Formats: sequence, structure tokens, C-alpha cells
Amino acid sequence: NGSWMGPSQKPGGIANRHWRVLGGGAGFWAFVDPTDPDIVYVEYQEGHISRVRKSTGESKELKPYRRSDEARYRWNWNSPIHMSAANPGTMYFGSQFLFRSRDRGDTWERISPDLTTNDPLKQRQKESGGLSIDNSSAENHTTIFAIAESPKDANVVWVGTDDGNVQLTQDGGKSWTLVSRKVPGLPPNTWVTGIEAGHFAEGTAYATFDGHQTGDMKTYVYRTADFGKTWQSIATPGLRGHAHVVREDLVKPELLYVGTEWGLYLSIDGGAQWSQIKGEFPNVAVRDLA
Repeated sequence: NGSWMGPSQKPGGIANRHWRVLGGGAGFWAFVDPTDPDIVYVEYQEGHISRVRKSTGESKELKPYRRSDEARYRWNWNSPIHMSAANPGTMYFGSQFLFRSRDRGDTWERISPDLTTNDPLKQRQKESGGLSIDNSSAENHTTIFAIAESPKDANVVWVGTDDGNVQLTQDGGKSWTLVSRKVPGLPPNTWVTGIEAGHFAEGTAYATFDGHQTGDMKTYVYRTADFGKTWQSIATPGLRGHAHVVREDLVKPELLYVGTEWGLYLSIDGGAQWSQIKGEFPNVAVRDLA
């Protein structure tokens, strides 16, 4: 429970006493500020995000709150945070809307309409649960789950949702285009688990999808080189398990990494062939890579 911080190594090994709590709740994403290593952003369910100063323990909640004329915000149990690589102090946070802050979360601007399918049949949490409603926020659906700002152009931002939408803006959020309908061989409404904006060409992006909730155990990994106009599957029989994350190497664009439910995989030829990284790395779910 909670968000924790610990050392990567200690003489004699890492003990329980070397760990400290930074945030409460169930504990999800945690990111160190790119320009100030003393600041960490942590979150827990229902979109509660905080900025913590490690040296003093000071914590400030940053969650965006809706205006009276807005729809209720739908936060995923594990709401996505994205730290801008191009603009220090800029970060993104997603409900069904995408929010951007340019001052480390002190203020937010909503830069999108509802980017999900907004399917009312998937928003009946208050009609279920029997005597008590399902209200932990784990039941929330039609939410944003993945965000990626292009390191080549900060106006290019990709968003993926838990109901199958991949949305793209090329003008910093002024307009949005649904690009997931062009993904070949992908069943509609398949959960977007991860998006990686290319580091070498601003029109390039990678996406992973997961259909295991509906019994679809296939591995879905795709690449686009033209801002989502066309997509190519780069999943081969060498990949096993539903995919959680894809990353492009920072130096060699043909070097790719994928994390699935069953392990960590690598390709040295742009996804034409994949090999599992074994050795001392076990067959465990890989949810994220840095």
C-alpha cells in the first residue's frame, strides 16, 4: 500500500529500514521531477496526485477539480501521468479529458474534449454492487490510460484509452484526431496499455493493446510512421503474453523493447524479430520500462 522510495544499492544489502513512504492510498505511478531530484510526483486511486519534497516531507495535492459546468471526471484506477521531456515543469494527467500543467501541477488547463468512446453502457457503476455501489474507482471505465508527448515536437501528443481509442493532437490540444480505427487486425475497444512517441521522427509512435479481459490473449504491438494514418503490426510469434509497454531506444531506432504479462523482450531489427531477455530476469509481468 502507498508509494515508497528506496535505494538501488546499499553495503550489505537493502533492508526494510532503508525504505520510506512518500504517498498513501493504493499507490501507483511515481515520477521524479526531471529538473529537481528532490521533488517526486506520486498518486493513488481516483486521480489523487501529489507533489512531494523528499528533503522536508512537504506534500501538496495537485488533483484537478471540475468546474460546475463540466461533466464528472472519470479517473482510471491507475490514472496516467506524463512528464514533459521538452519543457521543464510541464506535465500531463488524464481522466476522460487530458490536462496539462506548466507549473508542476499548481494549475491545470483542460486541453481536450472527452477522448474516450464515452459509452454510457460502460458507466453504470452506481447501478451495480447490490447493497452498496461499486465506488472504489477501480470500476471506472471509458478513461484515459496512456499519454505520450513527442520529444521532437511538444505540440504532438498521443493519448490511449481503456476502451480502445488512440487520439492525436498536432497543435498542442487545439484539435484531436481519432487514429485507432486504422489499426489492422485489432478488435474494437481493445484496451490501450501503452504509447511511445518516437525519438527520431515526430510522426512515429508505438502502441500496445491488451484484450485479456475479454479472453483475447494475443500480443498486440503496433508502429505508425505517419501520425497514425497507417499502422503496422510488429508483434511476431517471438512475443508471448498480452503487452503492457513498448519503448524505443534513445540511440538506435531499430532497438525496441516490449514488456508483456510473461516477460521482457527485445528486437534489434525494428520489430521484425523478438527475443526474450532471460538470464537473471524472470518470467514476470513487465508494466513499464525507463
